[in-house]
Order: sequence, then structure tokens, then C-alpha cells
Amino acid sequence: METERYDHMREAVFARASQISDDEEELEALLNEIVGQAAKDLGAEFGSPEEFDLDDDPDRADVLLASIEAWASLASYATYEAYAGPIREVGAMHLRLAGWGKGIAANLTRLTKLLGGYLAKVLKPLNAISYSIDMGFPGGVSVGLSWS
Repeated sequence: METERYDHMREAVFARASQISDDEEELEALLNEIVGQAAKDLGAEFGSPEEFDLDDDPDRADVLLASIEAWASLASYATYEAYAGPIREVGAMHLRLAGWGKGIAANLTRLTKLLGGYLAKVLKPLNAISYSIDMGFPGGVSVGLSWS
């Protein structure tokens, strides 16, 4: 992972997510930026998923998996912070809206497609049998591997 790009986005997400008002367009723009930076970061280090093979390099697969999980965590932090945190009163959501806006869901779907292409490449070198990427409101994106 290109640490500088990721660390910059980490700081930006932390600063911007807590400032999101009742307008979902701010979150949509932030998620769009996260997806774009994740694509640049993963592409710069690994190329496109169609271009590389990690079958004989479990150490590099570990690095890729860590990058995937890190980028998923940024999107999750942004969505959770915008919708649920900080919780103003017990049980109250920050944005008083039911579910994600369609633009939010679209950006999270773009991220899951991007990460899924890379995640498929770590299965064999890490001896995993399957992977999953889940989207859930308000928490965002979750990445998982399964072993037999």
C-alpha cells in the first residue's frame, strides 16, 4: 500500500466525516474520493487484478489483504460516522434518514467491486477457500476470508 496516499486519506476522512451535515452529498463526495484513491493505490502497487498473480507469494498476498482491509475500513468509518456517530441521544441516528442514499450505496458498491477483484487474488496464496464483502447499514463495508 502506498502509505502516503492512504495516510493522507485517513486524516482527511477523520476530519471530514465528523463534519458531515444532514446533506448526504458530502458523504457521497467523500466516498467517491475514497474509491478513487483506493483504485490508484492498489493499481500503483499491484496493477489491475487481471494483470498480476500472487499464487507463489503469500507475503505479497498478506500485504494486499492488509491494503484491502484498510481501504474498506475508511469507507466504513465515513459511513458509520455520518449516520450513527457520534450518537446524540441514545438510539438516535446522526443523519435522521432511513437507510443510505442511492449515491452512497452506489459508491459503496463501486468499492466492493474494486476490492473484490483484488481479494480474489489472495485466496490461493493464503489457502483460503472463499471471500466475502458485505455492505451493511450504517457500518459500511466488511471484508472476510474463509478457510476450511
